[in-house]
Amino acid sequence: MEMILIAAAICLGGFLEVCLSTCRTVLIVNGRKKRAALLAFLQVFVWFFIVKTALKEDSLLVVFGYATGYALGAYTGTILSESIFRGHLNVQIITSNINLKELLREKGYALTSIEAKGQNDTKEILMVEINKNMYKELKDLVDKLDPNAFMIATQTKVVENGFIKN
Repeated sequence: MEMILIAAAICLGGFLEVCLSTCRTVLIVNGRKKRAALLAFLQVFVWFFIVKTALKEDSLLVVFGYATGYALGAYTGTILSESIFRGHLNVQIITSNINLKELLREKGYALTSIEAKGQNDTKEILMVEINKNMYKELKDLVDKLDPNAFMIATQTKVVENGFIKN
């Protein structure tokens, strides 16, 4: 029974460690150094106690506990980072639909358009800056209005001036 409790504690510790690690990585990418440093401290603190406890035991149950916690932490950390950390996306929509620009503006999207030459015809590149939680809505709208549109979304590090639909 004691070994099961130890394995469960190591599982929980592994879960916490990897959640912290995932969130720390997102903070670093977004330039939030102080918060990332705090999470790094907490992550190593948790890791130290996991290792200290695990090295005292000689059981595959401990390994299984850590591996389970690690996997669950990776999954949960990714979900947390997507939902907690706000950010922006720059979405480029390459389209032959000459009405798409106005239809998106009617729906409240601010955009910049550039005329471009495709292999066989003229296209428009529509550049839209959005909050990342708006991507699915924009993608669904573009798919409905122009199923052949080519879309590229990249994470934006800094946004200054302009208009972003909320």
